[in-house]
Amino acid sequence: MSPDEEAAIREDDGGGKKKKADKKKDAAKGKKKGKKGGGDDEGGGLPSVKFGPTEFVRFFDEEYDVFNEAWAHRDETDNYKQEHDVAMAKDEIMPVLEEEYKMQVDDMIKMELENMKMLSGAKGKKKKGKKKKKGKKKKKKKGLKLPGYKMIKEMQKEDILLQLIQYNIVKKIPA
Repeated sequence: MSPDEEAAIREDDGGGKKKKADKKKDAAKGKKKGKKGGGDDEGGGLPSVKFGPTEFVRFFDEEYDVFNEAWAHRDETDNYKQEHDVAMAKDEIMPVLEEEYKMQVDDMIKMELENMKMLSGAKGKKKKGKKKKKGKKKKKKKGLKLPGYKMIKEMQKEDILLQLIQYNIVKKIPA
């Protein structure tokens, strides 16, 4: 108990010199209140205080365990200059870098998928229930959306291949 609580109890008791009759009356009043369900305390004492490990103590326990796992059994006699430990640094940094690389690769894959969809000409999902119009004129086929396609769209495949071989873009395989 704190000194303040002890002083409050002494004041209530009148310094501990109450008469027996007063004590009996107080006890009877306390019993009546207890029967009605008004008081949780038994005997009119102070409420019990439960003590346990605080958050601060739990934090130190966790840090102590971490220290024991990482440092307690290490031999640092050869490490006179107190240089960093490469293996420990790798263990700490690797998960962070792996997550970062996963995010970057996912973004690159998404961009590639979007580019492939654009090149293939897919315009998303087709809607159901769309009626075809009669008498619709056929459209000209548009070529691929590639740089330089306008120059080669009327050429034959063999001519295009010959030009690619001349400029050493495609190598001729001996038969």
